[in-house]
Amino acid sequence: QPLQPQRQQQQQLITPRRKQPEPQQAQPERLQQQPQPPPPPSLAMPQAPPPPPMPQAPNPGDRMDPSAVIDDDDDDEPNAKRPRLDDGTLQPEGQWIVMHPSPIQILVQVNLGADAFAAGVPAIIPLELHVRTTVADVKKMLAPRVSNAGVNFNAIKLKTQSTGYILKNPQSLAYYNVAPGNVIELWRKQQRGSR
Repeated sequence: QPLQPQRQQQQQLITPRRKQPEPQQAQPERLQQQPQPPPPPSLAMPQAPPPPPMPQAPNPGDRMDPSAVIDDDDDDEPNAKRPRLDDGTLQPEGQWIVMHPSPIQILVQVNLGADAFAAGVPAIIPLELHVRTTVADVKKMLAPRVSNAGVNFNAIKLKTQSTGYILKNPQSLAYYNVAPGNVIELWRKQQRGSR
Protein backbone atom coordinates (compact mmCIF):
# COMPACT_ATOMS: atom_id res chain seq x y z
CA GLN A 1 0.00 0.00 0.00
CA PRO A 2 2.82 2.46 0.54
CA LEU A 3 3.59 2.13 -3.17
CA GLN A 4 0.31 3.67 -4.26
CA PRO A 5 0.95 7.11 -2.80
CA GLN A 6 4.41 7.09 -4.34
CA ARG A 7 2.94 6.32 -7.76
CA GLN A 8 0.51 9.16 -7.45
CA GLN A 9 3.36 11.50 -6.56
CA GLN A 10 5.40 10.27 -9.51
CA GLN A 11 2.50 10.77 -11.91
CA GLN A 12 2.03 14.30 -10.67
CA LEU A 13 5.69 15.02 -11.29
CA ILE A 14 5.62 13.51 -14.79
CA THR A 15 2.35 15.11 -15.93
CA PRO A 16 2.95 18.67 -17.09
CA ARG A 17 0.67 21.24 -15.67
CA ARG A 18 -1.68 22.97 -17.96
CA LYS A 19 -1.31 26.63 -18.24
CA GLN A 20 -4.24 28.63 -16.98
CA PRO A 21 -5.61 30.95 -19.65
CA GLU A 22 -5.02 34.57 -19.02
CA PRO A 23 -8.13 36.62 -18.49
CA GLN A 24 -9.24 38.22 -21.70
CA GLN A 25 -12.22 40.19 -22.77
CA ALA A 26 -15.33 38.19 -22.31
CA GLN A 27 -16.45 36.77 -25.59
CA PRO A 28 -20.12 36.09 -26.14
CA GLU A 29 -20.86 32.45 -25.99
CA ARG A 30 -22.13 30.96 -29.14
CA LEU A 31 -25.31 29.13 -28.52
CA GLN A 32 -25.67 26.22 -30.75
CA GLN A 33 -29.26 25.61 -31.53
CA GLN A 34 -29.83 21.95 -31.59
CA PRO A 35 -32.61 20.71 -33.82
CA GLN A 36 -35.73 19.92 -31.89
CA PRO A 37 -36.91 16.34 -32.18
CA PRO A 38 -40.17 15.97 -34.08
CA PRO A 39 -43.28 15.77 -31.91
CA PRO A 40 -44.34 12.22 -31.14
CA PRO A 41 -47.01 10.88 -33.49
CA SER A 42 -50.51 11.21 -32.17
CA LEU A 43 -51.79 8.10 -30.57
CA ALA A 44 -55.41 9.13 -31.08
CA MET A 45 -57.25 7.32 -33.82
CA PRO A 46 -59.41 9.37 -36.20
CA GLN A 47 -63.07 9.38 -35.30
CA ALA A 48 -65.35 7.34 -37.54
CA PRO A 49 -68.43 9.16 -38.88
CA PRO A 50 -71.68 8.38 -37.07
CA PRO A 51 -73.78 5.60 -38.58
CA PRO A 52 -76.58 6.61 -40.96
CA PRO A 53 -80.02 7.05 -39.39
CA MET A 54 -82.17 3.96 -39.19
CA PRO A 55 -85.41 4.08 -41.20
CA GLN A 56 -88.46 4.48 -39.06
CA ALA A 57 -90.63 1.42 -38.69
CA PRO A 58 -94.23 1.97 -39.78
CA ASN A 59 -96.92 1.94 -37.13
CA PRO A 60 -98.64 -1.46 -36.92
CA GLY A 61 -102.01 0.24 -37.39
CA ASP A 62 -100.97 1.84 -40.69
CA ARG A 63 -101.66 -0.13 -43.84
CA MET A 64 -98.93 0.25 -46.36
CA ASP A 65 -99.11 -0.58 -50.01
CA PRO A 66 -96.44 -3.24 -50.79
CA SER A 67 -95.41 -1.23 -53.84
CA ALA A 68 -94.49 1.62 -51.49
CA VAL A 69 -91.64 -0.40 -50.03
CA ILE A 70 -90.14 -1.35 -53.38
CA ASP A 71 -88.23 1.57 -54.80
CA ASP A 72 -85.62 1.02 -57.42
CA ASP A 73 -84.87 4.64 -58.27
CA ASP A 74 -81.16 3.86 -57.87
CA ASP A 75 -81.32 1.99 -61.17
CA ASP A 76 -82.54 5.10 -62.98
CA GLU A 77 -79.72 7.43 -62.03
CA PRO A 78 -76.56 5.80 -60.71
CA ASN A 79 -74.97 9.17 -59.92
CA ALA A 80 -78.00 10.46 -58.02
CA LYS A 81 -77.27 12.52 -54.95
CA ARG A 82 -77.94 10.69 -51.74
CA PRO A 83 -78.65 12.86 -48.72
CA ARG A 84 -76.24 12.49 -45.83
CA LEU A 85 -77.19 13.81 -42.45
CA ASP A 86 -73.61 13.76 -41.23
CA ASP A 87 -72.25 16.20 -43.81
CA GLY A 88 -74.23 19.15 -42.47
CA THR A 89 -76.33 19.81 -45.57
CA LEU A 90 -79.54 18.39 -44.11
CA GLN A 91 -81.08 18.91 -40.71
CA PRO A 92 -82.27 15.84 -38.82
CA GLU A 93 -85.76 14.67 -39.75
CA GLY A 94 -87.19 15.13 -36.23
CA GLN A 95 -85.88 18.68 -36.02
CA TRP A 96 -87.39 19.48 -39.44
CA ILE A 97 -90.79 18.18 -38.30
CA VAL A 98 -90.65 20.41 -35.20
CA MET A 99 -89.74 23.41 -37.39
CA HIS A 100 -92.73 22.77 -39.71
CA PRO A 101 -95.68 21.71 -37.52
CA SER A 102 -98.32 22.84 -40.03
CA PRO A 103 -98.94 21.49 -43.53
CA ILE A 104 -96.78 23.06 -46.22
CA GLN A 105 -97.52 23.78 -49.86
CA ILE A 106 -95.19 22.38 -52.48
CA LEU A 107 -95.32 22.42 -56.26
CA VAL A 108 -94.88 19.28 -58.35
CA GLN A 109 -93.48 20.04 -61.78
CA VAL A 110 -94.61 17.33 -64.20
CA ASN A 111 -91.88 16.40 -66.70
CA LEU A 112 -93.63 13.79 -68.83
CA GLY A 113 -93.40 15.47 -72.22
CA ALA A 114 -95.88 16.81 -74.77
CA ASP A 115 -97.96 13.62 -74.80
CA ALA A 116 -98.84 14.14 -71.14
CA PHE A 117 -99.80 17.74 -71.80
CA ALA A 118 -101.98 16.62 -74.73
CA ALA A 119 -103.60 14.03 -72.43
CA GLY A 120 -104.67 16.80 -70.06
CA VAL A 121 -102.01 16.26 -67.39
CA PRO A 122 -101.20 19.61 -65.74
CA ALA A 123 -97.65 20.93 -65.95
CA ILE A 124 -97.71 21.98 -62.26
CA ILE A 125 -99.60 20.20 -59.47
CA PRO A 126 -99.82 22.11 -56.16
CA LEU A 127 -99.99 19.94 -53.02
CA GLU A 128 -100.56 20.87 -49.41
CA LEU A 129 -99.29 18.25 -47.00
CA HIS A 130 -97.40 17.69 -43.78
CA VAL A 131 -93.63 17.16 -43.84
CA ARG A 132 -94.22 13.80 -42.09
CA THR A 133 -95.85 12.55 -45.31
CA THR A 134 -93.87 9.74 -46.90
CA VAL A 135 -92.73 9.87 -50.51
CA ALA A 136 -94.87 6.78 -51.18
CA ASP A 137 -97.96 8.70 -49.99
CA VAL A 138 -97.06 11.65 -52.23
CA LYS A 139 -96.80 9.26 -55.20
CA LYS A 140 -100.21 7.79 -54.31
CA MET A 141 -101.68 11.31 -54.40
CA LEU A 142 -100.05 12.05 -57.76
CA ALA A 143 -100.72 8.74 -59.54
CA PRO A 144 -104.40 9.45 -60.41
CA ARG A 145 -103.49 12.93 -61.67
CA VAL A 146 -100.88 11.64 -64.13
CA SER A 147 -102.57 8.36 -65.08
CA ASN A 148 -103.82 9.83 -68.40
CA ALA A 149 -100.17 9.96 -69.48
CA GLY A 150 -99.84 6.23 -68.85
CA VAL A 151 -97.87 6.68 -65.63
CA ASN A 152 -98.81 4.69 -62.54
CA PHE A 153 -97.46 4.64 -58.97
CA ASN A 154 -94.52 2.37 -59.81
CA ALA A 155 -93.45 4.51 -62.78
CA ILE A 156 -93.24 7.80 -60.86
CA LYS A 157 -89.85 9.18 -59.90
CA LEU A 158 -89.72 12.27 -57.68
CA LYS A 159 -86.67 14.52 -57.43
CA THR A 160 -86.05 17.74 -55.50
CA GLN A 161 -85.34 20.59 -57.87
CA SER A 162 -83.10 22.54 -55.51
CA THR A 163 -80.77 19.76 -54.33
CA GLY A 164 -81.29 17.05 -56.95
CA TYR A 165 -82.07 14.33 -54.38
CA ILE A 166 -84.13 11.45 -55.72
CA LEU A 167 -86.87 10.81 -53.16
CA LYS A 168 -87.19 7.26 -51.83
CA ASN A 169 -90.60 5.79 -51.00
CA PRO A 170 -90.08 4.94 -47.30
CA GLN A 171 -88.63 8.36 -46.38
CA SER A 172 -90.65 11.39 -45.34
CA LEU A 173 -90.49 14.85 -46.88
CA ALA A 174 -88.89 16.00 -43.60
CA TYR A 175 -86.01 13.56 -44.17
CA TYR A 176 -85.16 15.50 -47.36
CA ASN A 177 -85.84 18.90 -45.66
CA VAL A 178 -88.63 19.77 -48.12
CA ALA A 179 -89.77 23.29 -47.23
CA PRO A 180 -92.80 25.41 -48.11
CA GLY A 181 -92.72 26.46 -51.76
CA ASN A 182 -90.15 23.82 -52.81
CA VAL A 183 -90.51 22.34 -56.29
CA ILE A 184 -90.50 18.57 -56.69
CA GLU A 185 -89.95 17.24 -60.21
CA LEU A 186 -92.03 14.29 -61.38
CA TRP A 187 -90.39 12.06 -63.99
CA ARG A 188 -91.20 8.72 -65.56
CA LYS A 189 -88.83 6.01 -64.36
CA GLN A 190 -86.77 4.51 -67.15
CA GLN A 191 -87.40 0.88 -67.89
CA ARG A 192 -84.50 -1.40 -67.07
CA GLY A 193 -82.40 -2.14 -70.12
CA SER A 194 -83.71 0.84 -72.10
CA ARG A 195 -80.72 3.11 -71.51
